[in-house]
Amino acid sequence: MYEKREDRYRRSRNQSTQGRFFLLILILLTFCFCGGLFFHYWQNSGRPNRQDYPVLGVTLNQEDGYQDFGLLQKHQIRFVYLKVTQGANYSDDRFQDSYWRIRGSGLAVGVYHYFSLWSAPTQQFRNFQDTVGTSLGNLPIMVQVDCQQRPNLRTSTVKRRLVDFTQRLENYYHRPVIIQMQTKDFSILSATPYLWVRSRPQPLRNRKVLFWEYNSQGKIPSLASTQRYHLSVFNGTPSQFARYVQAGNL
Repeated sequence: MYEKREDRYRRSRNQSTQGRFFLLILILLTFCFCGGLFFHYWQNSGRPNRQDYPVLGVTLNQEDGYQDFGLLQKHQIRFVYLKVTQGANYSDDRFQDSYWRIRGSGLAVGVYHYFSLWSAPTQQFRNFQDTVGTSLGNLPIMVQVDCQQRPNLRTSTVKRRLVDFTQRLENYYHRPVIIQMQTKDFSILSATPYLWVRSRPQPLRNRKVLFWEYNSQGKIPSLASTQRYHLSVFNGTPSQFARYVQAGNL
């Protein structure tokens, strides 16, 4: 009888040991799975699907501080847009320094103006012209528009001023102009051929939408930094983007 109790004890102990072993394996597998998910999220940080949008870029102004453009290029950033001016009187303090430092990084670079709905287009164009000089980069000029600043302006007035300003840019610099705005404000545009969408949800597939700003406070994938950026993707393939990096031609 003693031997039978001992056999039962041994079998019970073996089963208990096997149970703990399988539980440990399950915990390790769960840990690896969760770690893989976290690593994937850390690597992408909300980035849209790489197969659909392989070309990633950032929009910068003086509030973003000093940037190591070589480091950005190392972490898969392919283009940078630098703020030049805003309205009729403001110019970005870091523009010229950033522009000359970015030239040796291998990044495509564009410039942009924040359009004021309260200033005359002629004055805004003169401000941009005086500040940018010949530092236009190799991408189309971008005009950033925020229609929330027009509480007392008619849509027709906004449209007229914006068309006036963009035509001055196109006629003087002989390069295309992209309008950046939120999807809900597209109604003020009549014949604008190229758009840059600021939209949290994925925008509609539209051949006129060249860029999509998917996050205004995003982290660059794989970059171990707490800094937040305005992150955008190009709506096309790397080969299509390469064709655009030709004196800003679309």
